[in-house]
Amino acid sequence: MRIENSKNAEAKATDWLVKLHAGALDDAVKQDFANWIGKSESNKRAFLRAEKVWTIAGYADQLISTSSRLVNTSAGQPDRFNAIRENWKTALAACFALIAVAYSVMFLNKTHNELPQSEMFTTAIGETSTFTLMDNSVVTMDSNTRLALVYDKDKRKASLLKGRVKLLVTHDKQRPFELTAGNAKVLVTGTEFIVRRGDAVTNISVLSGKVNVSSHHKSTNVLAMKRLEQQEAVSINAEGAISEMPSIDLLRATSWTRGRFHYQNTKFKEVLFDINNAQNKHYVVFDSSINELIVSTDFSKEQIDAFILGFAEVHNLSLNDNLGRIIIHRQ
Repeated sequence: MRIENSKNAEAKATDWLVKLHAGALDDAVKQDFANWIGKSESNKRAFLRAEKVWTIAGYADQLISTSSRLVNTSAGQPDRFNAIRENWKTALAACFALIAVAYSVMFLNKTHNELPQSEMFTTAIGETSTFTLMDNSVVTMDSNTRLALVYDKDKRKASLLKGRVKLLVTHDKQRPFELTAGNAKVLVTGTEFIVRRGDAVTNISVLSGKVNVSSHHKSTNVLAMKRLEQQEAVSINAEGAISEMPSIDLLRATSWTRGRFHYQNTKFKEVLFDINNAQNKHYVVFDSSINELIVSTDFSKEQIDAFILGFAEVHNLSLNDNLGRIIIHRQ
């Protein structure tokens, strides 16, 4: 699993602050900074926070006003960096050690009750991962999943960008846990649930406790809301419409966390979505009627090929390799 931590941006911001105020810079370095600062809002915020330390240290008021303007300019104006005054070079050498210490104490060593923690978690194809958050909530990520988390003293927020997660959320009435996935928003104070974000549909299933689900319908702009209890599930389509799903089987719903594919009266397109998400070999269906075939089965990741072969034989389908993609079509 790959983790992109906000602390990386803080550390990089310190490096840039030193480099920008240290002396003459060539155009390549100036352009590198412009590219870095424009890459994300987190980079920009990290740089502005780093500058505040200079203000508190009392050494760089003029520098801050100048470089803050640079942050808000376009990446195509590197010549503005020349506004940094030469007479600050000596002051930088003398005070940098103190500033570095102040920055470390104020930002890098704060607890989650004082400083927001923003992280991006990513699993590769074929990989699953389970980890515990700072509030003892437990996250299990399926293969090929991307999840953003922001924690501080007031909120616990997550955004599922793709894939599937199971969350066991620690109870905290003062800090409800909010997860968004496309049009869907889930709000809980403490429960266990699964969210799966597909290409066009997001499914939400409750394993224990209760969750509040909401979604804005794109066409009508009406906010739909639904309260789910244990073993209840809903799907939310691309338009934002909420539809109830059959009561879930807990064993089947969590089978992917044990490395198994377990389905009961499930459309083949949903099975194929999970299979393609779990391995590099990609299956493609050209005949949409195949997607609607109903499947009831249980197999492991190692048995995927055997399942596909058996499914094709039962339904008189053919499999053809086309540049690494396996095409499934009727004979």
